[in-house]
This record gives sequence, structure tokens and C-alpha cells, in this order.
Amino acid sequence: MYDASYELKYTVTSEGLHNLADMHDFVTTPNGTALLVTYEQVSPWDTTSVGGKPDDEIMDAVIQERDIATGDVLFTWRLSDHYAINETMVTYADYGMRPGGGGFDFGHVNAVSKTAEGNYLASFRHLCAILLVGPDGNILWSLGGRRATDFCYQHDARFVNPPRTEITLFDNAHMSTAINRTLDRDCSRGLHLRLDYEEMTAEVLREYYHPSRVVAAAMGGVQTLGNGNKLIAWGFQPSITEHTAEGRVVMSLQLGPLVNDGQGKGGGKGPQVYRAKKVKWVGRPGWGPSIAGYPRGSERGVYLSWNGATEVAGWAVRLVRAGFETFAPLEASPRYVRAAAVDKEGNILGSTDAVDMDTGEVVRVNGTVTQVVDPGDVNENDMATGKGGAEGAEGDMEGAATGRLGSKAGGEVWMVVAGLSFLVCLRIL
Repeated sequence: MYDASYELKYTVTSEGLHNLADMHDFVTTPNGTALLVTYEQVSPWDTTSVGGKPDDEIMDAVIQERDIATGDVLFTWRLSDHYAINETMVTYADYGMRPGGGGFDFGHVNAVSKTAEGNYLASFRHLCAILLVGPDGNILWSLGGRRATDFCYQHDARFVNPPRTEITLFDNAHMSTAINRTLDRDCSRGLHLRLDYEEMTAEVLREYYHPSRVVAAAMGGVQTLGNGNKLIAWGFQPSITEHTAEGRVVMSLQLGPLVNDGQGKGGGKGPQVYRAKKVKWVGRPGWGPSIAGYPRGSERGVYLSWNGATEVAGWAVRLVRAGFETFAPLEASPRYVRAAAVDKEGNILGSTDAVDMDTGEVVRVNGTVTQVVDPGDVNENDMATGKGGAEGAEGDMEGAATGRLGSKAGGEVWMVVAGLSFLVCLRIL
């Protein structure tokens, strides 16, 4: 677990099991605990009921809750204590003993969350079922499986309302990957269900389909946004869509070509989207921004980035000339270029070192850019004398560490910088 500066704060994994925590889910709770899922190899195990061997191995599905700060194990639950392996929806031929071992994966847990009452909602892909497990480990109810509903191989089951009468999930539907399916039942979908605890029934409130009518053999997720929209990740199909509550697609993002190979467990070889989340995250990395020169004739320029910094709305580029000059337009060819990252209010978040535009070499600069100003505040006398652009500028790269940035109407950005005895105004369109 990392903080907003990307510093490692905690390392949490399973405890007391034969295997470490799995990547399928990791959820924190308001009580300072973490929910983990683990696929634990257990042997010997009789798998003859599914076509296996008397002395075999299974891959059990385990849920564990741990205190993040102390590491205490608060809850451990095993699927094999409650389900027989022949209740699975997959075959031993496909998910039994494979090269390298692993055991028969009869349950395949891929999502877990905890309610305010202390119950655990968990999704088991190979059972095609969602279970609600009580604090004592007993199963309170199950949704799906061999006895009910028409979803299967699902992912990311979550309660979406405080009474916990509604659930969203990603219904993979099939163990194949393709596009342009004609029938709804052949497509993967986002699914929003209402639960009736008196009648013990589930009602479909809304189905969300991909514009290209895709089916994804694995992965996928559904997030309910604050405005009621649904953000859907399409798993083996490298796509993310956002839908209104009524089902209209308002955003479609594709990270690679859609897959139409009919392949099952292995999926495509391109990008995949296990889940997608829209969150309010503010990252303030402990490292500074980066700059790289592009010193190629008339195409001279710089590349700027600050990996992990989420508040950067623009860049102020600072020029330090190799010779005397009082004004340099954007089209000029500076010897050295430096930049500062600014937020949407124009506040400086951090600054780069300088880059030598003749060689492309990044030159270490002591100090940071600290001031911003509208160019209208700098008069002609200041420009002639070099005042106002940088305090204490010494004329070399270490001294020329401060610049001033401002914005003009129409989205124009200006920057004032200083050298030994000159001040450069740069206009960025």
C-alpha cells in the first residue's frame, strides 16, 4: 500500500496459508482492515467426482481479513468447507491438474467486500455464484450457481445501495472472446440486480452492453459512479465504457483492437482491462518533473512529464540564452530550456532541471522556480535591466533558478525569465 507521495506504507498478504495473496482482489475497509483472496493448493484430495484421481490436489478459494497496522488475522474462510467440488461449473479436463501443478480450480474467487453488518460478499467465477458469508463463516445466501439466474463466470460483484438490496456485477456469460454477437445471451454485459429477501428472488434492473456486442472470456468489472452512471471494464476485450443509468453509452475508450478469436482461457495477446475505476486521486510524488531535449534543427523542442503528479494542468518553459538577448519568441532557438509544472490556478508545483538544446544533455540546476507573474507587471525598464524575472540570478545554470509565470486571455501563457544581464519573455500559445 502506497501513500499520495508513492511511498510504501504497508505490505499486506495472507497469513497461515500455503500460498500468498492473489491479485484478483484487495479491498480496504473503514475499520483499517484489508480483505484478501488466496488460491491455496491443498492435497491430497479426492477428485474422482469430477473425473479426477483419488489422490489429487485442489486449488481452494480462501478469503482472509487482516488488520493493516498490526497484521492480525481477523477472519479466514475456505470454500471447500462449504461446497463440494462437483458443484463447480467448469470441467476437470479444463481446470484440473495442469503442467506445473496447481490443482483443480473448482471455485475461483475473484471479488470480496464487507458490509457494515460484518458480512462478506464474495464472487466465485467457477461456481457462477455470489455468496454472502456471515461473520461466523456460515453462508447466509447464494445467488446463481446451478440452481438459479442466467449469469455465469462473473466478476466484480458489489452492493450498490445502503440497504444492500441491489448488486452490480460483470457477467462474462461465456468462456470465449469475440465481437459482433447477434443475441444478447451471447454477449458479456454489465448487470444491475435488485434482490428481494422475502421472496428470495433477483430482478434485472438494467443490462449494459458494449457498442460492438462483445463477449469476454475473463476479467471485467462494473463501477457505479456518483451520478448513477456505470463505468465498465471489458476484460479480455481491451475497452472501457461509461453508460448512463438508462444504458446510453456516453464514453467509449479502446486500448487496443477488440478480440475476435473465439479463444477461451488464454484470451488475446494484446491489452486487457481487468477493472477500471474513476476516483478522485491526488498524487504528489516525492521526485520532480522530467525534461528531455529534442535538438534537431528547426524542430528543436522539449518533452516534459511528471510521472504520478495529478495536479499538473500545464507547463511554464524557461529559457536561458547562451548570448545576450532581451526578448525571445517561442520560435527562437534557446541554448538551455527549463520548465515548471503548474496547476490550474497557476501555482508552481515543481520544476525540472535544464536541458542543453545543442547536445540534449540534462544539466543539473540548484533551486526551484518559485514565482509567477503576469507579464503586464514587468515594464520595459525591468526588461532592459533584468529586474523582476529572477531574484539573485548569477548568469549560470545554478543561479538562473527562478522564473515568473502568468496567463493572458484566450488561454495564452507567458513566462518571464532572467539571465546575467537580460530578461527573456516567452509566449506559449
